[in-house]
Amino acid sequence: MRRIKYGIWCLLIVISLMAGGITAYAEGEGKAAAAREGVVRILVDWPDGYSTGTGFGVGEPGADADTFVTNWHVVTSSGQYDYREGKVYILLDDETWFKYGWIPLAPGEQMVEGGDYGQDGQGNVYKKLIIDVHLGAAVECEVLYAENEYPDVAVIRTAEPVKNVKTLPLRKVSEGNVGEDVLAIGYPGSADSGSLTYTEDGAETEKIKASVTAVSVSGGVVSRCIPLEIFGNTDCIVHGAHINHGNSGGPLVLKKDGSVIGINTYGYGEQSMEYSVSIYIDYAIGILDQLGLPYTMAKDGGQGLSGQLVIILAGVGILAVLAVVLVVVRKKQKGKAAASAGSPAAVPAFQPAPGPSGGDAMYGAPSQLRLQGLTGVFAGRRFQLKPETRMGRDPQRCDFVYPAGTKGISGLHCIISQGPAGLTVTDVGSTWGTTVNGTKLVPNQPCPLNIGDRICLGSVEEEFQITGKGGAV
Repeated sequence: MRRIKYGIWCLLIVISLMAGGITAYAEGEGKAAAAREGVVRILVDWPDGYSTGTGFGVGEPGADADTFVTNWHVVTSSGQYDYREGKVYILLDDETWFKYGWIPLAPGEQMVEGGDYGQDGQGNVYKKLIIDVHLGAAVECEVLYAENEYPDVAVIRTAEPVKNVKTLPLRKVSEGNVGEDVLAIGYPGSADSGSLTYTEDGAETEKIKASVTAVSVSGGVVSRCIPLEIFGNTDCIVHGAHINHGNSGGPLVLKKDGSVIGINTYGYGEQSMEYSVSIYIDYAIGILDQLGLPYTMAKDGGQGLSGQLVIILAGVGILAVLAVVLVVVRKKQKGKAAASAGSPAAVPAFQPAPGPSGGDAMYGAPSQLRLQGLTGVFAGRRFQLKPETRMGRDPQRCDFVYPAGTKGISGLHCIISQGPAGLTVTDVGSTWGTTVNGTKLVPNQPCPLNIGDRICLGSVEEEFQITGKGGAV
């Protein structure tokens, strides 16, 4: 009878393991599908036409987005215009359209490279021009960041959150992403083919679709993560998810959990769009930090599991349970004796190290901690502390990036970390040093921190304070 009970117990545990794995897998697939709700179509109205691209929302988890990441080249027009010469919009429905007419070339007028021209049966040349525009539901955006250089990143913002457009979680790129399934999400121009209609007068009307149902999703596998010289040595993800003109600025998400690891930017190869290239999301994270804008990092827990991994885990679970049962049966009496003798008291998993002010080092959820700028470049701005915050001028090594040439700040200056020892700061051999409450740190030796402690990078001209959420000290 006891063996039967043990057998039933084993089966229940195995079933729960398999169910849990399958549930995690289903949740991951669901998050990837839901990522469409954070993707928007961007339209820029220029003096002589328009261009479109894709963007995606970032910010607090679960909130409606008011900040969006895209490509620099989405908010420019082939390098001829920048965002100050046009109006940037986020489209919200499928009701924006442009009506085109064919206008004969004036006597002596020459065709311009890149223009759209046609001929009639008599050899007369006509040029295609917009003769009417209708803008559907749209929200105008302010461009917060757009630099004409690699990496190709821009950040735009609306005056108010856009209802029902969600923020997406971000995840820094690693070599472990090679071989993983990814999805490129956006509004490629190729998906608009066939949307032209012809009016009675022969004019063409082109609809620009921007609803969630119009979003295109293509899948592929990450083949490599490397800097590409042809794109200014920008760190890039090369993958097989097809992208096309219009996909630019959209998110590359991990299929297993819907987190964004890249910005869809380039297509290259001997054939058009032979390879798809997304730049590291790490670049956008650095820019958001510089601007003091919130974003959500994906959690390592709760990621979807592949079917193969579920089977492996289930098998391991079966073996583990059987081993436990054997031990319990064989050592039952011994276990009872040990239990009657009592067991030692529990010991804490860690003991916080003393802080600079003599009290215990503070340890809490990173989401509740802030780095408040007191002086210098980031004075008056507050930043959320992550499990590890790397500070300095080098965007390749830091996620809290100072402007190039900031006096007294090294490429990688210091690292603020939170782990079993509590909150600490480590100077990593910077030229001008790091101080905590006026005491200069020994390089490469972690120093415990408390809420209220002050950190100076290089000098008091670049000073921060550790605070709680809302600036509490």
